[in-house]
Amino acid sequence: KKLSTTRPLVVEGDLPTHKFYISHANVLHLTNVPPHVTAKDVSDYFQPFCAEMRDVVGSVEVVTDLDGRSGGRVYVGFDTVQEYAAAWEGLVSSDRRIQWPARTSSPSTTTNTTTVAHPVHEQRLIRGEKFGPRTFRSAPELYHDLHHSWRAYVTPAQLQTLADHDVSETVLEDAFLATRNYNPTFGTEDQARVGEKLREGYVPGQHFKEFVEGYVEALVDSLVTREEPGELYKGMFFEGEEMDYELFDREEKRVKDLASEKYYGK
Repeated sequence: KKLSTTRPLVVEGDLPTHKFYISHANVLHLTNVPPHVTAKDVSDYFQPFCAEMRDVVGSVEVVTDLDGRSGGRVYVGFDTVQEYAAAWEGLVSSDRRIQWPARTSSPSTTTNTTTVAHPVHEQRLIRGEKFGPRTFRSAPELYHDLHHSWRAYVTPAQLQTLADHDVSETVLEDAFLATRNYNPTFGTEDQARVGEKLREGYVPGQHFKEFVEGYVEALVDSLVTREEPGELYKGMFFEGEEMDYELFDREEKRVKDLASEKYYGK
């Protein structure tokens, strides 16, 4: 049987492309999508259900024919299970229907603007594996992760040693908060999913854990006092030369000034 030269050739099915499917936690399948509805229109519709700004190009897949014309089917990907659940709950409340703004194609006809949403069920993959959902954290969980998670990687003995030298937990919290805010390396590596990791074999949080442990260990090792200045400081003077302790006086004053400020107040 010859293929029609006038009707568009569209491959039927209920799964998106392999790459799209494995890179999202969950996927919705939209049918009867009017041709005038763009990927951005679809993305904007589902934006209220998502915490982060949606990726118009990466998380919306429009099924087209060989000539690039829309076939009325669109796949919508979600990075987290929670966002997918919120979107599906909203769709169920409207009988899984999405009503797009009408667009008159001619004085006598109007395009059907009602789209129907379907869940894409999990399928057994012939090759590869799904990346899995991205990490989802509530506002309190995110606050704890940014401000307090470092404490799990520091021993009580180290905290006490640092406190004895006027390095308070508030100072450490500020240092690690600044590190996570201004160094995207930790965010990228610590939250990466399978297939997106910069360091294979690392589990989420491992890079930041190693940084905190190394930072605190180096900080404790570098602690010196007037009574015990350390070999590095002693090496700055010739044998028999009287040691100058002005540096310790300046550092003591600097620490006291910091402690007196509101942010580092004791």
